[in-house]
Amino acid sequence: MGVPEAYQHCEQIMRRNARNFSYGLRLLPAPKRRALSAVYAFARRIDDIADGHGPAGARLARLNAARRRWTARRARARTGTRTSYWSRCTTPRGATRCRSPRSAS
Repeated sequence: MGVPEAYQHCEQIMRRNARNFSYGLRLLPAPKRRALSAVYAFARRIDDIADGHGPAGARLARLNAARRRWTARRARARTGTRTSYWSRCTTPRGATRCRSPRSAS
């Protein structure tokens, strides 16, 4: 998935799950809107795991697994190892890096 497609995916998640919030974000400049869409999509993913079905122990295990994946992707991003766009844009450092890609407007 390329940069523009990843941002579109994040914006679709936000429009589908937080309509009023997405309307407000339309007032922001495109780079900020895209970055906040990525943050929202990441937070939504974590919230869905936490609020999901199953016993608390299973949900906690899924949250811990998500944390390990996020930490590993973040470490690879810091060392310059290529990672997927989604993982770069759902980290605090990645959200800054993904703010204004040349290929997305």
